[in-house]
Amino acid sequence: SHLTTAQERAEWRRLLTLLPPLPTNQNNTLLLPAEKYLNIRHNAETPELYTTHPFQLYSVAEQKWNNKDITIAQNSFKANPAARINQMWEQGVMNAALLGLVSTASWLLLDRVKQGPPVGYRWEGFGKTGEGEPFIDYYSNLNSALQWMLAQTEAHTNNSRVVLFPSWPCSWDVDTKLHVGRQTVVWIIYKNSKVVQWSVTPQTRQKDILWARCVKSPPAPTFLA
Repeated sequence: SHLTTAQERAEWRRLLTLLPPLPTNQNNTLLLPAEKYLNIRHNAETPELYTTHPFQLYSVAEQKWNNKDITIAQNSFKANPAARINQMWEQGVMNAALLGLVSTASWLLLDRVKQGPPVGYRWEGFGKTGEGEPFIDYYSNLNSALQWMLAQTEAHTNNSRVVLFPSWPCSWDVDTKLHVGRQTVVWIIYKNSKVVQWSVTPQTRQKDILWARCVKSPPAPTFLA
């Protein structure tokens, strides 16, 4: 709050009250890209899912910590074939991870991994694309999805509480160190469907962490110096 003035914050709160509700279909089962639009596809955008990425109104973190019903976003992902396009800048892999769609997220992740870098570049961080190379969104989106499969953080409160394994396949082993906001680091060793060891730094953040799936009774964290 020291970075903004009271007047600025009041103006922003006022603007929030002017925003219309999110457009949905008549049954309130699907998010729509707009209240009125021509149902003619011109490209592969999925604007109704911007509510998930980048704005994270719907995510497993919001579901677990704030009792947010994310069914409408999950349904919207499943209803739109463009949501599963997995090329270039397409954000389907990130949306699937944020929405807890485990099988879809893992499939899209592995599919991106299998596609190698374009020919002729020393640095393999560039991805293949039909829109011109070099292209960095391809692996950037993969990296973001991987982290969101492992951990998600509340996006709309100052608490920044954390959910672990929101979209992680329970059969996948992992040894990972994650920076999850508010200068918090979580380290996990998960093997043979069990948490072998984990830690959170600082220790005071342990109360702000829960496991979404795979782990019912994790061992006590090991606090590293």
